[in-house]
Amino acid sequence: MGKKTFKTFLKKFTLLDILIIIAIIIAIVFAFIHLTANDDNVESFSFDSSTGNKFWEKYLGFYREGKIVNAQIGGYNASSGEHQEIKGRVLWADNNPRILLDVNGVPMLAGFYTTVRNADFYIEHITLESDSSKYANVTDISVRPMNITNVNDIIEGVPRGLNFTVDTSISVSGEENIAFQTLDNALYYNAGKRLSITYPNELVKKLSFIMAGPKELDIANSILGSFDGESGMITFRIYNASQKDIETIKQNYHVDRIVKLS
Repeated sequence: MGKKTFKTFLKKFTLLDILIIIAIIIAIVFAFIHLTANDDNVESFSFDSSTGNKFWEKYLGFYREGKIVNAQIGGYNASSGEHQEIKGRVLWADNNPRILLDVNGVPMLAGFYTTVRNADFYIEHITLESDSSKYANVTDISVRPMNITNVNDIIEGVPRGLNFTVDTSISVSGEENIAFQTLDNALYYNAGKRLSITYPNELVKKLSFIMAGPKELDIANSILGSFDGESGMITFRIYNASQKDIETIKQNYHVDRIVKLS
């Protein structure tokens, strides 16, 4: 009786229905394989062109916890057209997404061809990995918005010699677009392809700073010169800061938050 009922049930499905069910099962299995956290405490997340918009969310999750992130990328060398697999530590990334990797000591900029034409490596698929190791002595300090007349105003109160990055945005006025293109070129060729200061929308005159380091900030200051601007909240990520360094920053800025990540 049971077998007969089961056969009757199966007859209700067309071949197309069965194929759709199989496709759904495969998709679920694929998702479990590509979004995993294994027993060795290694978190691994994979993306391709159809899921690339999720990359930034996952990378930012690692970054905000101060974790060291590695990536393995399959795709095409932009110079030779050769299909390759590359891997290395992630030095920098943004929401484009653009990913700057340290590949055996050489910085390589990777991205999807549709959005990052000047990449060294065009991504077919990418896997982010973290074993929960963190950079040593990392502190995030968030300060209130400021009136800005040049890029150096942002970091004027940071003690000299510190290793740090800056995340913020600055609304500007009166700047020629050619200056921003010059900045983009200078960061690509003179700052190790770390395109951490951008002008993403010509209609909204706003500079975006994503993990911008001292070298990029210095280049931007020399190219952009003086302007009338106002920042959003500014977040400094500082590596190996002493308590004296933190106290100096507290004296020089209106500090909202200090978060010790490691």
